[in-house]
Amino acid sequence: MGSAQGKNVAEIANDFRDVVGFKSTEDLGYVDKSVNKTRRFKNFCDSKVDSFVREDLLEVSEAYPTAVLLLTYWDMQWSFTGKQVIRGGTIVQEVCDDQQRSQAVDWVLLDILCPFRAEHNEGLPFGSLWQEWVNETYAAAGQLKALLPQSGAL
Repeated sequence: MGSAQGKNVAEIANDFRDVVGFKSTEDLGYVDKSVNKTRRFKNFCDSKVDSFVREDLLEVSEAYPTAVLLLTYWDMQWSFTGKQVIRGGTIVQEVCDDQQRSQAVDWVLLDILCPFRAEHNEGLPFGSLWQEWVNETYAAAGQLKALLPQSGAL
Protein backbone atom coordinates (compact mmCIF):
# COMPACT_ATOMS: atom_id res chain seq x y z
CA MET A 1 0.00 0.00 0.00
CA GLY A 2 2.77 2.43 0.94
CA SER A 3 4.96 1.81 -2.09
CA ALA A 4 1.93 2.03 -4.38
CA GLN A 5 1.39 5.52 -3.00
CA GLY A 6 5.08 6.43 -3.37
CA LYS A 7 5.68 6.60 0.39
CA ASN A 8 8.89 5.77 2.22
CA VAL A 9 9.14 3.56 5.32
CA ALA A 10 8.87 6.49 7.77
CA GLU A 11 5.64 7.66 6.12
CA ILE A 12 4.26 4.11 6.20
CA ALA A 13 5.07 3.88 9.91
CA ASN A 14 3.18 7.13 10.54
CA ASP A 15 0.21 5.84 8.52
CA PHE A 16 0.17 2.69 10.69
CA ARG A 17 -0.48 4.82 13.76
CA ASP A 18 -3.68 6.08 12.15
CA VAL A 19 -5.02 2.55 11.62
CA VAL A 20 -3.55 0.38 14.37
CA GLY A 21 -1.82 0.86 17.68
CA PHE A 22 1.28 -1.12 18.52
CA LYS A 23 1.93 -1.54 22.21
CA SER A 24 4.99 -3.25 23.57
CA THR A 25 3.47 -5.81 25.94
CA GLU A 26 6.72 -7.26 27.24
CA ASP A 27 10.46 -7.45 26.82
CA LEU A 28 11.60 -10.91 25.87
CA GLY A 29 14.58 -12.50 27.51
CA TYR A 30 16.22 -11.93 30.84
CA VAL A 31 18.90 -9.38 30.09
CA ASP A 32 19.34 -5.76 31.01
CA LYS A 33 16.95 -3.44 29.15
CA SER A 34 19.90 -1.56 27.67
CA VAL A 35 20.91 -4.59 25.58
CA ASN A 36 17.59 -6.41 25.11
CA LYS A 37 16.40 -5.63 21.56
CA THR A 38 13.55 -8.17 21.38
CA ARG A 39 10.03 -6.98 21.98
CA ARG A 40 6.57 -8.49 21.76
CA PHE A 41 3.92 -6.20 20.35
CA LYS A 42 0.19 -6.58 20.27
CA ASN A 43 -2.20 -4.68 18.07
CA PHE A 44 -5.79 -4.72 17.11
CA CYS A 45 -7.15 -3.40 13.87
CA ASP A 46 -10.38 -3.44 11.98
CA SER A 47 -10.57 -6.55 9.78
CA LYS A 48 -11.31 -4.25 6.82
CA VAL A 49 -7.72 -2.95 6.93
CA ASP A 50 -6.00 -6.15 8.06
CA SER A 51 -4.69 -7.05 4.60
CA PHE A 52 -3.30 -3.53 4.16
CA VAL A 53 -1.51 -3.72 7.50
CA ARG A 54 0.06 -7.07 6.58
CA GLU A 55 1.09 -5.71 3.17
CA ASP A 56 2.76 -2.74 4.84
CA LEU A 57 4.54 -5.08 7.27
CA LEU A 58 6.13 -6.72 4.23
CA GLU A 59 7.42 -3.34 3.08
CA VAL A 60 8.78 -2.49 6.53
CA SER A 61 10.43 -5.92 6.64
CA GLU A 62 12.01 -5.26 3.26
CA ALA A 63 13.52 -2.05 4.64
CA TYR A 64 14.95 -4.00 7.61
CA PRO A 65 15.99 -7.27 5.92
CA THR A 66 17.64 -8.94 8.92
CA ALA A 67 14.66 -8.38 11.23
CA VAL A 68 12.40 -11.39 11.72
CA LEU A 69 8.69 -10.66 12.14
CA LEU A 70 6.60 -13.40 13.74
CA LEU A 71 2.97 -12.62 12.99
CA THR A 72 -0.18 -14.23 14.37
CA TYR A 73 -3.48 -12.98 12.98
CA TRP A 74 -7.08 -14.06 13.37
CA ASP A 75 -10.64 -13.19 12.59
CA MET A 76 -13.05 -14.61 15.14
CA GLN A 77 -16.09 -13.76 13.03
CA TRP A 78 -14.83 -15.86 10.10
CA SER A 79 -13.22 -18.51 12.37
CA PHE A 80 -9.71 -18.53 11.03
CA THR A 81 -6.22 -17.97 12.39
CA GLY A 82 -2.90 -17.73 10.64
CA LYS A 83 0.79 -17.41 11.43
CA GLN A 84 3.54 -15.99 9.25
CA VAL A 85 7.30 -15.69 9.49
CA ILE A 86 8.45 -12.62 7.55
CA ARG A 87 12.03 -11.67 6.73
CA GLY A 88 13.49 -9.38 4.10
CA GLY A 89 10.06 -8.47 2.74
CA THR A 90 9.17 -12.10 2.09
CA ILE A 91 6.78 -14.49 3.84
CA VAL A 92 9.23 -17.29 4.59
CA GLN A 93 6.76 -19.67 6.27
CA GLU A 94 3.00 -19.53 6.64
CA VAL A 95 0.21 -21.67 8.04
CA CYS A 96 -3.53 -21.02 8.27
CA ASP A 97 -6.32 -22.77 10.15
CA ASP A 98 -9.60 -22.17 8.38
CA GLN A 99 -11.16 -25.44 9.57
CA GLN A 100 -12.10 -24.35 13.09
CA ARG A 101 -14.89 -26.43 14.62
CA SER A 102 -15.84 -23.75 17.12
CA GLN A 103 -15.59 -19.99 16.77
CA ALA A 104 -12.17 -18.63 17.84
CA VAL A 105 -10.83 -22.09 18.78
CA ASP A 106 -7.79 -23.17 16.77
CA TRP A 107 -8.31 -26.63 15.35
CA VAL A 108 -5.15 -27.68 13.51
CA LEU A 109 -2.95 -24.56 13.70
CA LEU A 110 0.67 -25.56 14.18
CA ASP A 111 2.88 -23.04 15.95
CA ILE A 112 5.41 -22.50 13.18
CA LEU A 113 6.86 -19.61 15.18
CA CYS A 114 8.45 -21.93 17.79
CA PRO A 115 11.66 -22.82 15.92
CA PHE A 116 12.30 -19.15 15.10
CA ARG A 117 11.80 -18.10 18.73
CA ALA A 118 14.18 -20.85 19.83
CA GLU A 119 16.78 -19.76 17.25
CA HIS A 120 16.61 -16.21 18.54
CA ASN A 121 16.82 -17.28 22.19
CA GLU A 122 19.84 -19.48 21.52
CA GLY A 123 21.60 -17.13 19.10
CA LEU A 124 21.33 -19.61 16.22
CA PRO A 125 21.22 -18.67 12.52
CA PHE A 126 17.84 -17.89 11.00
CA GLY A 127 16.12 -21.04 9.70
CA SER A 128 18.60 -23.44 11.29
CA LEU A 129 15.99 -25.27 13.42
CA TRP A 130 13.20 -25.42 10.83
CA GLN A 131 13.85 -28.91 9.40
CA GLU A 132 14.42 -30.42 12.84
CA TRP A 133 11.13 -28.90 14.07
CA VAL A 134 9.24 -30.21 11.01
CA ASN A 135 10.67 -33.71 11.52
CA GLU A 136 9.82 -33.76 15.22
CA THR A 137 6.31 -32.37 14.60
CA TYR A 138 5.73 -35.06 11.99
CA ALA A 139 6.93 -37.73 14.44
CA ALA A 140 4.65 -36.37 17.19
CA ALA A 141 1.65 -36.49 14.81
CA GLY A 142 2.55 -40.12 14.04
CA GLN A 143 2.55 -40.91 17.75
CA LEU A 144 -0.91 -39.37 18.10
CA LYS A 145 -2.19 -41.39 15.16
CA ALA A 146 -0.77 -44.58 16.64
CA LEU A 147 -2.80 -43.99 19.81
CA LEU A 148 -6.11 -44.16 17.93
CA PRO A 149 -7.99 -47.44 17.91
CA GLN A 150 -8.61 -48.97 14.46
CA SER A 151 -12.10 -47.43 14.34
CA GLY A 152 -10.66 -43.92 14.67
CA ALA A 153 -12.90 -43.08 17.66
CA LEU A 154 -11.78 -42.91 21.28
